Amino acid sequence: MAWGLIPVATDIGFNRTVIDDDMLIVKQLSSKSFADIIANIIDNGRIQEHSERAYHRIQSNYTEDIVYNRLKEEYNTLFGLCHTTRES
Repeated sequence: MAWGLIPVATDIGFNRTVIDDDMLIVKQLSSKSFADIIANIIDNGRIQEHSERAYHRIQSNYTEDIVYNRLKEEYNTLFGLCHTTRES
């Protein structure tokens, strides 16, 4: 996604949360389900749209700094302390 690749995934784990596009989530675990989603994207000329959406989703929510700061906040909430600083 960070390179603009379009994810097509199952609803297992946190895939739906990261992808944030129900059209890209397979309902049944089968090669046909994956192929149908991919064909739909291609046939409807939505490759660029989905590629850009995937890229921007990662850049807005999952860069190294964003994830680090979210984890730091969670540790602060859980333990009431987190005095480490992040060096680039």
